[in-house]
Amino acid sequence: DDVNIERALMAFEHFILPEDVSEREEIEELIRATRYPYQIPSKELGLSAQILRDADVAQVFSSAWFQQVIFGLAEEWRKGVEEVLRIQEPFLKSLCFYTSWAEREFPHEVIVAKIDETRRILALLTNENAPET
Repeated sequence: DDVNIERALMAFEHFILPEDVSEREEIEELIRATRYPYQIPSKELGLSAQILRDADVAQVFSSAWFQQVIFGLAEEWRKGVEEVLRIQEPFLKSLCFYTSWAEREFPHEVIVAKIDETRRILALLTNENAPET
């Protein structure tokens, strides 16, 4: 993720508009706040950064989840799809949102359903039985 953050900061610096220069520091802080694993606890961030983090994590609940998250991380990390799928359950179990929108949008039942979906896909790929939640 460090490489992606540096790329984003360089692109931002290259494309920043004159009217955005006064907001440069805040925008750079928002970009840095997306580095995962998080170095700054979410509760110490302002609302804008919390919204950004919640939106970033919420990708796991998108209909394009498998393509964006699983294949994307597998490529970025140079790991197999199965390996990335196996770390989804611990990630999902530790999921914590910081905005009221995300807490309403992704209650515990939605997280459990995503864990079940992940288990079913993993079972199909490995010819294993999916464990019950």
